[in-house]
Amino acid sequence: MTEYVPIYQKILSTKELASRVAEAYEHLSICDVCAWECPVDRRAGKIGVCRTGINARVSSYGPHMGEEDPLRVKIWGILLVINLWVNTIW
Repeated sequence: MTEYVPIYQKILSTKELASRVAEAYEHLSICDVCAWECPVDRRAGKIGVCRTGINARVSSYGPHMGEEDPLRVKIWGILLVINLWVNTIW
């Protein structure tokens, strides 16, 4: 069985990461990164409606149980077992 390698580790060894970074940086010149899509040039130091400049800050991080397939299967399986157990004892 082959070892699982996350996609972010796979693209580190290719030029794909540099390509993605360059593409993301281009989006900052027309500021279509967030839902406001205000056309300010964040690379020139302008601040858009979202009040974020060139460097965004991460406010929080963690697993999203609804989007990550390996986690979603496990959590729904656990909830199903708990639900069945609760229904049998009541």
